[in-house]
Amino acid sequence: MATILETVGRNMCRIRALQRISAITFAQSAKISTEKLEEIEEGKVNITIVNLQEFADLLHVTIFELLVPTSNEIQPHILN
Repeated sequence: MATILETVGRNMCRIRALQRISAITFAQSAKISTEKLEEIEEGKVNITIVNLQEFADLLHVTIFELLVPTSNEIQPHILN
């Protein structure tokens, strides 16, 4: 199961690609390096809730859309 950081990163990358926004353009708009964007999209670094809101705003989506796993990431969770 993906971590929340991986889910956010995958969603950012997927939404950015659907909107045909290049990594360079997005990174410049977000005032981060392309290397940092790559680390975020790979789920390798922690981001603040403020960053999350900024990224959602740049992508014209809600924070919720960045946080929720896509259907292929959701695994059944068995409670004891």
